[in-house]
Amino acid sequence: MDVDDLGVVTEVAAADAPLVGRHQICEVKEGVLQPLKMAPEGRCGDPTPGIVQTYTNPAISLSRAHRTGAAIITGAATAAAWSTAAGAGTVFLNAAAGAADGCPGAAAADGALVFLADGGALYRYDARVRLFANTPDAPSLLEAAAVVPGKAGMCPNVAPSFLNERRCVRGGEGCVRFDEALEVSCGSRGEVANDPRLGDFYNHKLPFDQVPAEAQTLRLDADVPWAVGGGTAFANTAAAARDQLRQRVVWALYQIVPISTVGVDDMRMEPYMNYLDIFAAHAFGNYRDILKEVSYSPMMGIYLSFLGSRSYAASASLPDQNYAREIMQLFTIGLWELHRNGTRRLDALGREQQTYGTADIVSFSRAWTGFAVTGGVGGWSPQPRGNMESPLGGAVNTVDPMVIAGEYRDAFPKADLAGGYIGDGYPLCTALPPRHYLAKGARFDAHGSASIQGADFDAREGEVRRELTAGGGTVMKLKGALICSENCDAGAAGPPAYAVELEPTAPSTTGVQEFIGHQYLHGDNGGVMKIRMVTITAWVGQYLGFLGAEGSDPAALPAAFAATFPPGTTLTVWNTADKARAGTRFPVLPHWTPPVGSPIHAALCAPAAGGACAFPTVVTLPETLTCADGDDACAALDDVTTVEVVDPTGAAPHFYTYSLPPCVRMSLFSGKVAVSKHDLWTLPDGTRKQCADPRLAAAQAACCHAGSPGGVSVNMEAPTPQCKVAGERMTFATAAARCAAAGLVVCGAQAEAQMQPLGNTTSCDNRVSTWLDVPCGLSIQVHAGGLVNLVSEAAELMDNRVNRSTLNRFLPQWREGGFPTEPGAGCVQEPADPEALLCTATVSSRPVFTAPPASAAAAEAALRIGAFAPALYTGYVCAEGVDCAAGDVAVWVTGDPAAALGESAIIGTKQAAWHGGGYRYFMNREETVAVGGGGHEFRNAPTFMPLAGEALVPYADWEHPGHARAWRHAATKAAEHETDAVLDHYFRHTNTAPFLAHLLIQRLVTSNPSPRYIEAVATAFVEGQYGGRGSGRYGSMEAMLAAVLLDREARSATLEADPGHGATREPFLKLMQVFRSLEVKTTWGQELVFSALESKIGQDMMAVPSVFGFYLPTYSPKGPLGDRGLVSPEATLSIAPRMFGLLNGLETLFRLGMTSCEPTGLGGVCLPGVTSATVTHNTRMCEPGKFPDAAMVARVVDEYDVLLTGGRLSPASKAALVKAVPLYGAPPRAGDDDLYACPAGYTLLDLCDCAAGGAPCSHGDLCYNDEGQYLPARGCAMMWTPPYSIVPGRPGEACCSAATVENACDAVERTVQELIVLTPEFHATNLRDPSSTKRPAPTPLPPAGNIGYKAVVAVMLAGGADSYNYLVPSDDGSCAPPLGYAQYKARRGNVAWGLSDLKKITPERGDAQPCKTFYMPKNLTKTHAMWEAGEVAWMANVGNLVEPGITRHNWMQKQKEKRIPPHLFAHNMQQLHHQTMDPLTQGADGVLGRAADAFAAEGQTAHIYSLDYFHKIAEAGATTATILDRNIGATSLKAYRGGYRDVIDELLSTASGSYFADTYQQALQQSVSVALALRQQLGVDVAAP
Repeated sequence: MDVDDLGVVTEVAAADAPLVGRHQICEVKEGVLQPLKMAPEGRCGDPTPGIVQTYTNPAISLSRAHRTGAAIITGAATAAAWSTAAGAGTVFLNAAAGAADGCPGAAAADGALVFLADGGALYRYDARVRLFANTPDAPSLLEAAAVVPGKAGMCPNVAPSFLNERRCVRGGEGCVRFDEALEVSCGSRGEVANDPRLGDFYNHKLPFDQVPAEAQTLRLDADVPWAVGGGTAFANTAAAARDQLRQRVVWALYQIVPISTVGVDDMRMEPYMNYLDIFAAHAFGNYRDILKEVSYSPMMGIYLSFLGSRSYAASASLPDQNYAREIMQLFTIGLWELHRNGTRRLDALGREQQTYGTADIVSFSRAWTGFAVTGGVGGWSPQPRGNMESPLGGAVNTVDPMVIAGEYRDAFPKADLAGGYIGDGYPLCTALPPRHYLAKGARFDAHGSASIQGADFDAREGEVRRELTAGGGTVMKLKGALICSENCDAGAAGPPAYAVELEPTAPSTTGVQEFIGHQYLHGDNGGVMKIRMVTITAWVGQYLGFLGAEGSDPAALPAAFAATFPPGTTLTVWNTADKARAGTRFPVLPHWTPPVGSPIHAALCAPAAGGACAFPTVVTLPETLTCADGDDACAALDDVTTVEVVDPTGAAPHFYTYSLPPCVRMSLFSGKVAVSKHDLWTLPDGTRKQCADPRLAAAQAACCHAGSPGGVSVNMEAPTPQCKVAGERMTFATAAARCAAAGLVVCGAQAEAQMQPLGNTTSCDNRVSTWLDVPCGLSIQVHAGGLVNLVSEAAELMDNRVNRSTLNRFLPQWREGGFPTEPGAGCVQEPADPEALLCTATVSSRPVFTAPPASAAAAEAALRIGAFAPALYTGYVCAEGVDCAAGDVAVWVTGDPAAALGESAIIGTKQAAWHGGGYRYFMNREETVAVGGGGHEFRNAPTFMPLAGEALVPYADWEHPGHARAWRHAATKAAEHETDAVLDHYFRHTNTAPFLAHLLIQRLVTSNPSPRYIEAVATAFVEGQYGGRGSGRYGSMEAMLAAVLLDREARSATLEADPGHGATREPFLKLMQVFRSLEVKTTWGQELVFSALESKIGQDMMAVPSVFGFYLPTYSPKGPLGDRGLVSPEATLSIAPRMFGLLNGLETLFRLGMTSCEPTGLGGVCLPGVTSATVTHNTRMCEPGKFPDAAMVARVVDEYDVLLTGGRLSPASKAALVKAVPLYGAPPRAGDDDLYACPAGYTLLDLCDCAAGGAPCSHGDLCYNDEGQYLPARGCAMMWTPPYSIVPGRPGEACCSAATVENACDAVERTVQELIVLTPEFHATNLRDPSSTKRPAPTPLPPAGNIGYKAVVAVMLAGGADSYNYLVPSDDGSCAPPLGYAQYKARRGNVAWGLSDLKKITPERGDAQPCKTFYMPKNLTKTHAMWEAGEVAWMANVGNLVEPGITRHNWMQKQKEKRIPPHLFAHNMQQLHHQTMDPLTQGADGVLGRAADAFAAEGQTAHIYSLDYFHKIAEAGATTATILDRNIGATSLKAYRGGYRDVIDELLSTASGSYFADTYQQALQQSVSVALALRQQLGVDVAAP
């Protein structure tokens, strides 16, 4: 049997028919509803009835992403009817042996098709990719080969994250991992195995190299196109799910925090569905969880473009600002400061206060750097991940949470929105309690059989290194004389290099040996010479090379060398002048390895019953532990990275990584130099320096002798064990104590040049920075607007973050004296940057309170530095007169409890239960930075990130990757803590509760809630409960939703009659109500397949046109709502293309079901002759054998009133509907001749003139013409349904049978369905209560005429235009200094055009311009041609400033001294300002609308057309814009063109008591009128389809 790609069956000879036990398949055709014929063996051609049986092949199969796919064969067969060739419950198409992959108990030859019996159905298995279960509760341990054969690394391989880390497991061999040493595998929410019985309806795209060739063209199902898959999947859930409130909340939350397929080139469904799961999982949980998951979602990172954004230090470009802006404006706090009741706060001058300004966006953008897809650093070079969609072949993980690459996170302080810093309230990392790694709450993460530093680092344990012998005592014999080989001239840029040829017999090595730094040459003649950067090469001949010798004049060095080492001398290289100490060796220290049975070992091992360690994935200490006897390292460490845990049973040890608790370091300090040895080349003296905070565990110890005449000398003779564990870092105080214990001191300045030998006289790791007792400090550069950047002279060549004149800038919170703007005491002008001052920075501290504060509020208002719990320290006691157990304020001190409070005092403030209860701890300390000497100062700024003195050493990945991995881990954890702090700052902002309350009330109840209602909901959010519902914690969604839905404003019947209460209904919700209430069901049980709903009705899941959603919450339409200052966000979609799209789509649904065979259909599939889904609800109001009458129609209307309008249908609307429903088969009524009328050229076709195979037609009267065109008669519905055909002919005989009565009743049902969705009550949520007042006639369309016209075409782009990259200053000297291309290039950096990309233009009046010539990008070819033709003018830098005199300083401030348009850096506000050109007038009309009104006032004809959307620019007082569909232009309402014109006019012509219904009526009435007029003007027959 052969089946081609189209599913056409090739005849199969009986002898060749495949066997299935005692039966054989005679014929099969793959595809929807196609047949499969089977018969007993050898009887395919037997004509005897019942021998050849036919079964239906429905539209159900496994996904193309399965390795074991299937189509179900159903019918009379059961599993028992088939014999099995092998394996229980398994049936084969042939009896060949072999393996059927993924089919348990089955065996078949390669290519054999296998059937699996299950519950009476047969599932056909074929070669496809299979998906596996991998949930957080049950992570997959499958190896790579089991997921995709032959595809290395394609494991589930989910990295640990805050979503899954508690239940990760060890395993997953052969996987490519984000962290090569990490051996744990974790699950992913919702990652379940596929089920063959669920069918294949959604695209699961995989690259061809992951799909077997035989499966690549196999198409058993017509699946949902990926572009509409997300919306279709959710619509199916919303239409069928029992948890309707959850689905409504998901829909509401999606509109608040959206992503979209619009503008995102991602051909997958799985990531979008996973994103929606965030809302489903936390709909009744906590908004903080939503906020965090959304912020870590790779789809959000892609959509709002912060995925891959790096700090300026890492990328030389400023961070992306998109997410920093939108998370504030749209997801948390909004644009204006709010009271709890949602009203706007005012300042002392009565001005509304903005929540954030430009500087805040810039500052927070730095907090969204470093995010990467899990499996790749920084979003680049991501590692593959199996078990998920990947259309491009890389299996990039856009499902699981992003990770943060700490090295790419901006490390500088970030200002918050309350006049402080992100990090305020967090304890200092310099104040960590002793043995904090044993404190309650300390966290350890399992890493596997290797540490986070890597197996290569771990392998050094127990080894012995020869510290004082370089190169293992390499022996060389001189052959020639020393010569200068490079930079020999006096003016050479670099130091001279020297080389001497060696005898070819030694050394016995190949390649290059390098001993970088200072080394000592020892000759067998006793000569010694100290040289720098030794290279021994054996590539072409053999040579010894070096850069110079200590104490030798470069010109005299060859002679000095010859005198010290004559030719023939045998040399060895050592790193000490004392060759007698050549045998000194030090053991390489192990990781901290707690003794078996110690408290920390027991916690990390978690021994099982047999004594073997269980090694939990994450361990958080439930209580503070103590050190075991004999564990010297435990009590002595300042910090810990790795803990090696021994398994008592002798199994392999396990490594855990300790992470610091959330803490901050101060950005400025009085420091000490930390210097590290290097193995490559950087500084001339062979060192790397930085200025570090001595209070941090930032470096290691190296001890020297004190008191020598020249200062200090390195302790070469008596090396001491200054370190306890591998890679240990300690504070300067600990280093000093370790040295003092040996009678030594921390090395000073003179040891700096000896770091190579210094590093070899210590048990510490010579690849870790070492403390020097050399004071240092930081200075700052001050820039315009008060921005500063840190400068460290000690680290200029090591850490580019603290260099001069970089854009690594932050905005400190300056005190009243402001910032220096002119050179003066302590500040000098920077020569290279005339806009910057270089100033000294002096740090001082003081206690904030000298006595216990009066209240918790007073304490929290004044204290900014957090503290750890006093119980974690020794020596703290409760201050005298304070209740430290239950008081509002508690104070703990060291020393005298009655003494004045000092800086070390810890102050606790009692927290409300909804904030977690207990105490929040603060240190009674404030640090201030004095800048220069002119009285300028700011509070020292905290930062979570490793900053000055804690930089990752350059080339660390080459020289010491283990330390680099440990540094990155620490930096990543710090970045995660900072991200949490930023999210908490937004989350706990006083605006967040009322802001979200307002939005959720709008989405679920009413568009214009009262301040009291908003406050009640906001309070429920804050306190975490409402009426006994909620978690009791701040941010409870359950409490907030309970308040939204149970508040009296949501349940009041009186308010339902208020014309301003309620809302315009959303199109998507109206559609879902129809699907649920009218029981739309698919024909064969498959999923509902929708077309692109957004383009038709204006809404669809995953299809918001922008991050601002489908509409803005503040939209106030013209008319009864706008006149009263009320808003109706959903009315944004009350435009012709969207209203007609929904109403026409519902008409098609009621008539034909779900289909795309008609353009108006809402279905996504066109199957000729097959309805994919139909409305199944039927009121069954007909009496047997009786045609419908008016009473029956009224009963039908009543039921649909309950189902679709909530019982709100007014008597007038009911009467209009009853009158409009034709009574098929009933006695003639007065006026029937007019009711059932045809236009000229058409003939009436009666009910029974329509037949198919003798069966009576099921639907109403039609008009037809000689060309075979049909349309419904007036008052009838065009509702024929395949497979019936329309046959015009003579009037037929009466068909008054029971079937005809039933069809007539069905026609009534369908007609009422079509009519009720046209009522205003269906489109508003409050009572309509129509009045007797007639609505004014619609604004007529200007008449067509053969006269000339002028048009203004406005193209409104969604984003801003970067005018400085459209019009560029030239480089020919014609610009007024300092303008010009050089300045442009310097300011724009890597986004600037190159000169080769530009083309010069010359304005006519160049003398009046800043430059006489300019550049345009060459790729603007058409614009350039129009410029040359004089058809275009440039208006650069035209904005919406409304008052002159704005300075850069003023611009950076949140509250301006000069007036400017509000929120210029909110995209929607900027667009609004451009469209009105009147940004200070609330509700201003659009500029084109005002122009049209002005023309009309002068008697001129003017009109506005807009494509697809209503734009503010077109809004006017008198002129009504016409909205056209972007794809088809002028649209119309099918029902109005057909037989329902009179009832529609009746429903729309009477004013409504509901402002929402009235606004909708006005929009629909105007749209219908204009649509008809347009069709007439365009020459389209008004009555034509």
